[in-house]
Amino acid sequence: MNNRPASDIALTYGSNTVWLRPSLRAATVLERMHGGFVPLLQKVQQCHTGTLREIVLNSATDRAAGQRLVGAMKGATIVTIHKTLAEPAFALIAALMTPDKDQGEAAKAPSGKPLAWGDLYADAYKIATGWLGWTPDTAWAATLPEIMRYVTLNIDFDTPMDSV
Repeated sequence: MNNRPASDIALTYGSNTVWLRPSLRAATVLERMHGGFVPLLQKVQQCHTGTLREIVLNSATDRAAGQRLVGAMKGATIVTIHKTLAEPAFALIAALMTPDKDQGEAAKAPSGKPLAWGDLYADAYKIATGWLGWTPDTAWAATLPEIMRYVTLNIDFDTPMDSV
């Protein structure tokens, strides 16, 4: 029986299986890697092996398993590497860029000013470790939807918003 979160993405090569998680840590590191998600997506499309390696290592729920999988791919052809890693990498990046994917209703047009991804991730970390009282390790391992779900559950609707 698989008790993994729906957001986790399976990656298998040979006898190695790794679960990629769109965690706050992965989001923060990968968004910064090439100066944003657009250049990161371009590197995946180009099958930049260093970028694909970092995506696996920074998002693997078990870093040692990620290192074993990456190590097992040494000597693989570029075609094999691309076939194995590109689809899970694109799925992970899509999950990092759609923090409201668990939301039941259609997303509404934003009403405030745009927020940079790095600022969003920093704010989410502050909320998780501050308001929610999570340890840094728990905050880094959580996904944005998980953090927002707990924020929603912890809102005191009797407290006026201007005093929060």
